[in-house]
Amino acid sequence: MNKTTHAFLGIEANRRRAKWKQVSIDAEKWTAVYLDEETGRYWELDFIYPESHGGGIPRVRLLGLRETET
Repeated sequence: MNKTTHAFLGIEANRRRAKWKQVSIDAEKWTAVYLDEETGRYWELDFIYPESHGGGIPRVRLLGLRETET
């Protein structure tokens, strides 16, 4: 059975997003959207503890189709 991971944290989040194309950024919310050109999937970068200095731990999570249409 093929299991898809829908989120990555910390170093793994940074490693993965370094390979992807950034397609949008929201500096006010500290979020960005990336495109994995190999799979066609969109991922959102956010930070688990945004109130912490530097935003806390980075997280990338797979966006659903509806979330990419906005």
